[in-house]
Formats: sequence, C-alpha cells, structure tokens
Amino acid sequence: MTGTAAVRRAVCLMALVVALLLAFSAAFCRLETAAAQGGGILDCLPTDARLWYNRVELDAAAVEAWRAVPAVGTFWLGYDAGGFDPVVNTPPAASFGVRYGETATGAYTGTVIFWLHGETAYVMVFADLTPFADAAGQHYGSHPCAAVTADGAAVRALLEVEGGGE
Repeated sequence: MTGTAAVRRAVCLMALVVALLLAFSAAFCRLETAAAQGGGILDCLPTDARLWYNRVELDAAAVEAWRAVPAVGTFWLGYDAGGFDPVVNTPPAASFGVRYGETATGAYTGTVIFWLHGETAYVMVFADLTPFADAAGQHYGSHPCAAVTADGAAVRALLEVEGGGE
C-alpha cells in the first residue's frame, strides 16, 4: 500500500469510528457540564487523567496547558435539532487517547476528538468509552461528557506543539 493510500485509509477509518461514536451518542447525552458553561475544555475528565498523542504521553505541563483552554459554548443542538452541529460529520483534525485509573490492559479509557473550522475548535470529550443505556434501556452507546467549542487559534497552537493539527 502506498503512503498516500495508507493515509487515506487511516483518515477513512478514523471518520468511520467518529461517525459510529456520534450515532450512538447523539441519542442520549448529558452535556450540561461545567465545561459547557464556561470552564475548561477538559473539565469533565478526572483530575488524574493521562493524555497520549501519537502513542506518546503528554507531560504534566502539556496536560495543564490543555486543561487551561476555556470552553466558549457547546455544539450540542438538542435531540429535536438532530444532535450535534454537522461539522462533526467531517474528518477530525486530531484526537488524544485518555487513560485514568488502573486498566489491566493499559487500554485507553476515553478519547478527546478535535475539529478545527475557521476560528472555532470543536472538542468532544469521552471520559469513558464503555457503552451504556439509560434507565429505560434506550440510547445504548458511548456518550461524551462534553461537546464544547473553544478558540480555534488556541487549540491549533497547542496541536502544533504536539505535532498534530490540520
């Protein structure tokens, strides 16, 4: 497989994973978090969360820099309006693996996905990827703990430091 074909395949696979996560999460989502009300973009993650980008763990200073990025608003539109802003139907700019607590396999327990469009960054945070249903047994899937917007320039600058971005 050529380098270009491998990149296209990876982007398609990432887009498919995101589409599946969104399909499950759009039906049942509690996004009234501190982050959606003006806190940081990663406020819904446990304080002991460790972040990885491209299989490299971010150091404490980098994690604090990401936690300091303020959320501006939310892109959850509500059930009646179709769930999330349609921008999340495009391939994401980057994503981080999130791990916290003790995991026997060392597997990621969550993920943070970033989309960059113009002056706006769209950030969807999954603290836990374990699918679940509501009390009535409906809306089974992985649910984000935050779907927030942030200043695109701030997020873009941090992604460039980590070696990612558009």
